[in-house]
Amino acid sequence: MSDIIDHAGITVTDFDASLKFYTAALGTLGIKALANFEYEGDRHAGFGATKPDFWIGTSPNRTSGVHLA
Repeated sequence: MSDIIDHAGITVTDFDASLKFYTAALGTLGIKALANFEYEGDRHAGFGATKPDFWIGTSPNRTSGVHLA
């Protein structure tokens, strides 16, 4: 991403639809899903060219949110 921001993530409510959307949309830019896993009931996927820079994930405690690190 940049020297200041390592990665970004957003919370999604429909993981399967979001995974399909971002896989297609980011795929046109040469970005692909590099990680896809479930942890403690939450689902996550990380997209990037060489490392996951953009993440999507579910959380039963949140319906929206953005994470920058």
